[in-house]
Amino acid sequence: MIRAFVLYGEEPDPQRYAQHVELCKQVAGGTFRHGRVFGAPMGEPKYRYFAEWEFPDRLLESPD
Repeated sequence: MIRAFVLYGEEPDPQRYAQHVELCKQVAGGTFRHGRVFGAPMGEPKYRYFAEWEFPDRLLESPD
C-alpha cells in the first residue's frame, strides 16, 4: 500500500478541493479521506486541514 498524507495551514478552497477529491477517487482501489483538524495535544493546532490518500502498491510486470 502507498499512503500520502498532507497537512494544510489553512483550509483549502472548497470548490477547488472538490475537484481534487474527484480526481483521487478515480484511482482503482484507492481510499481518500480529508477534513478539518479539530484539536492538538496542547494549545491550538498548527494545521487546519488534512488529506490522506491510500492506494494499492504499483505492480510491475516482468518481461517474459
